[in-house]
Amino acid sequence: MGLEVYSLISPNLYLGGEIGASSSGTLYGGEALHYSPFELNLKYAMEVFPNLVADFGTGFSYSYASVEGEEYTSSYYKKHEHDWLFGGQVFAGLTYKIQRLPFITFASDEALPSIGVNAKYQVTQEFKGRDVDFNNWRLGGQLSWLIGVEHVLPPADMQAEPEAPLGAGNLAVKTGYITFTDHLFRLIDEERRPYAGIEGYGKIYRDVYLGGEIGFCSASNDFQNDDLLHQHRAYDTDLTFLELNAKYTKDLSPYLVIAAGGGPSWIKIDGTFEVHNFILVGDRYIQTVDRRVPESDWLLGGQIFTDLTFTYHWLQLGINAKYQITQEMKSEGGNFDVNNYRLGAQIGALF
Repeated sequence: MGLEVYSLISPNLYLGGEIGASSSGTLYGGEALHYSPFELNLKYAMEVFPNLVADFGTGFSYSYASVEGEEYTSSYYKKHEHDWLFGGQVFAGLTYKIQRLPFITFASDEALPSIGVNAKYQVTQEFKGRDVDFNNWRLGGQLSWLIGVEHVLPPADMQAEPEAPLGAGNLAVKTGYITFTDHLFRLIDEERRPYAGIEGYGKIYRDVYLGGEIGFCSASNDFQNDDLLHQHRAYDTDLTFLELNAKYTKDLSPYLVIAAGGGPSWIKIDGTFEVHNFILVGDRYIQTVDRRVPESDWLLGGQIFTDLTFTYHWLQLGINAKYQITQEMKSEGGNFDVNNYRLGAQIGALF
């Protein structure tokens, strides 16, 4: 549950924020998690049908997190810990303006109730001293009140028609799945992960566009080697993808555009490799080594991609596919790359 407020700063562009009520969960071992996000966001909103508004945006967050539980020996866990975590998020939503209700007459057209649905993906820093982040997906509904709605949703005849297959420029939110091909991700059973990103392009020559994409995903899991010396290992990583791309577009029909392109990329990896060694003495395991190694690096890569987009006035909806190769990451747990392919969908606006 949360409360959000936005204000119009430019046609169709809003600045605002959200305060989330504390949400709870549990860690392995039974420790309780509490998380309260505070967000500052920028979003673009547009009427897609009469009284129906689509919006998408991004921003950064500063969130309060705490962990509570019993104190364990031979572990770094404490009874109570708290931290403030920086993060970022991308989101999209649909909102319907309620013009009338049975037996109710609204006093003014400038203040109307609305209902909607929304989706958000958020990434955060790791909790201090722990191999725990608060990355999360959110799907929900909202009840809101629109004030000054004559400014909120400009009429359709104010929208500029695109002069090229994907307009003079375009912006979209993307979501889908990323599949890693390296053995490490198969070993920790995390080769297929959800992915979220935002992309923007501008026309530079006829049907050619130049732009970029920023995306996020995370992977974490445990893997073990069982013999006389039992070794428990774990790897946890957050990945940020920065891409510079050029693409060529072609109209297949008045409403359907196909595109293909490629470019270089830079991938930021923030990971943690953990090793816990145990030796079997009688019928009990005794911990002998506990090692935790933070790892961070930038990897150079490149990608090719294609997408198919449906356009209507300013709106774009589409599907996309991408293949990306990268340098290797030098890790305590063994070198690995983040070569991947992605399948997903996007929604955005043409300018």
